[in-house]
Amino acid sequence: MQLVIKNGKVHAWHEDNQDIFDAYPEPEFEIFQWAGPQTSFSHRDGEQDDPRTQEQKSIDAEQRYLRKRRQFSPTIRQCLDLIFRDMRDGTTQYVDAIQAIHDRHLKPVKET
Repeated sequence: MQLVIKNGKVHAWHEDNQDIFDAYPEPEFEIFQWAGPQTSFSHRDGEQDDPRTQEQKSIDAEQRYLRKRRQFSPTIRQCLDLIFRDMRDGTTQYVDAIQAIHDRHLKPVKET
């Protein structure tokens, strides 16, 4: 994937396409090759860099965290069923299930 950066922010992205170098002239635009999360960026000149600001990195970490929690969380129907059974039987299955998800996928610490 190629990220097009303008004024320090992602302006556009494209699947691997060599024609974009003509569409986004330097110095107004920078184009970085990116293989996905947890990888560094490669500038069109081969220089390794990560153009994201600390705020953008923090937002990315928050979004990954939310996706993982959502992926492992029970559905609303399952939650209501667990809550009903807890109230009826005096158990804590719902709280235990949610706590297990929270323990497994900790909320990222915001850097200041």
